[in-house]
Amino acid sequence: MTKVGGEAVSRRAVFLLVLALALVTAPDVRAACDCSATPGSYAWLANTKIRFNNDAVIIGNVGANLPGGLVRFGRNSCQGSNEASPCTGNSVAVSADKLVVGQGSSIAGSESNHLKLGAGSTVRNPPLLSVTLPLVSADSALICGAFAPIACGGADVIVPAGSNLVALAPGSYGNLLMGNGSTITFQAGSYTFCAVKIGSNVVGNVDGATVLNVSGKFSMGSGTTLETAGPTPFVLNSAGALVRISQGSILEAEVRAPFGKVKQQRNATILGCSCSNAMTSDKHHANVCEAGGGAGSPSGAFID
Repeated sequence: MTKVGGEAVSRRAVFLLVLALALVTAPDVRAACDCSATPGSYAWLANTKIRFNNDAVIIGNVGANLPGGLVRFGRNSCQGSNEASPCTGNSVAVSADKLVVGQGSSIAGSESNHLKLGAGSTVRNPPLLSVTLPLVSADSALICGAFAPIACGGADVIVPAGSNLVALAPGSYGNLLMGNGSTITFQAGSYTFCAVKIGSNVVGNVDGATVLNVSGKFSMGSGTTLETAGPTPFVLNSAGALVRISQGSILEAEVRAPFGKVKQQRNATILGCSCSNAMTSDKHHANVCEAGGGAGSPSGAFID
């Protein structure tokens, strides 16, 4: 086990870690976030359902891929392509078999087979009352495009509460466990973990060229930030059942979770984009598409 301030690992442990690094196959290749308002481009894409809660700000196009899929906006929410003015602009921006726009909410436009509008809601572009499904692939496993298995292995990384792990080298590890109020720095390169559990009020300094691969659950505690220094989100590949961003946390990442649910709690923010099996949120959250230096996915939908 590797621990900040702890004892060095044995030679045998080092050998096993190097061997694991040589054997790991992980989905490092990214399809950069597509923040355009072009129909058929999706910043927020899920197979089955996307539930945005009340008082949300959504920047970027939204899609539920499969037949029977649902996109739901709660009350008093805005969806658009301009972060400075999210309730303006009109385009075919939301695509789903079933679409619900809650009371007082405003979206740029839509295509759906079943549309339900709450009192005072607005679809700024005249809604299209049909949509061809699936949006990107009939195979739910391909919602994010090609996604290789994530094989983790190596020593656990444990950062005690209040500690500072200045720079963790890229490589393959066991679990990443971070105590409340700790700090970590991820360099450019690829990291692989079996699971990631980050406590509350943790500061993560992440290089924009970082790829973080997680084979199991990924969770961030309340008030935690994982952000890059510039406008380019890092890549989070998750093969697990859940990516959790807790209350008041900020995750600046392209989230790729084809088999799991992305869950945002109250006041949580994602800067980047996501593709997943499902996505849900509590109220007062923000989803702001951020492409950074990337040119966008050539297909416009993570499928490259």
